[in-house]
Amino acid sequence: MSPWAIMSLLFSFGVCPFVTILALPLGVLGLRDVRRNGKRGRRAAWLGIIISLLVTPLTGWAMAWYNTSVRQPMLHGPRDGIIAGMQGDASAFNAAFLPSDEGTPGEVAEFAALLRSRWGMLESVEIDTSRVSPANSLFEPIRVPYIFRFETDSVAGEAEFIVFERTDSGTRLVGRFAWVILGTGLGDASPVSWPAGASLVERPPLDSTVEEESVMEP
Repeated sequence: MSPWAIMSLLFSFGVCPFVTILALPLGVLGLRDVRRNGKRGRRAAWLGIIISLLVTPLTGWAMAWYNTSVRQPMLHGPRDGIIAGMQGDASAFNAAFLPSDEGTPGEVAEFAALLRSRWGMLESVEIDTSRVSPANSLFEPIRVPYIFRFETDSVAGEAEFIVFERTDSGTRLVGRFAWVILGTGLGDASPVSWPAGASLVERPPLDSTVEEESVMEP
């Protein structure tokens, strides 16, 4: 049995386009090995080639979709939406959140003005690696810790991202944020949230990735 043909068939069932595309040249090598050395595996090589041609576009689309709809939004949080709102674009701001959380241009402007008065313009958002998200499934709300970097300060916060939502008719893609809270852990200063009531909901604190050192008494 040609090892090239076997590898072609195995690679063709991968879930990554960089893997499934390898089944194509491996299948060609398998066919050549069968023809030149009289080995078995012609059918496996052809199956690997055919499955690779069918599956690679699907896995490529799935990877592009995941990067655009899930990975990038979770990496950067509602950054683009908040910046758009601070620039006066309420429609782009609302597009980052669930339809039930959409606000009027006046409400969005008020939220943006509150952020600007405290910390200036938002510049970037990144995941806070010092805290751990408890999420373990794309089919559940994902609570993500962030660091929001403004012109004058960097503040901790978090947001809840909804990838899929289960409904009576099935599961549908959402790809939006349910809420965002900025300025958590600032002592007496109350955090800023969208929607406004999100900061009033009691939630357990996110676990820290930094282990606390025990202090021994002398």
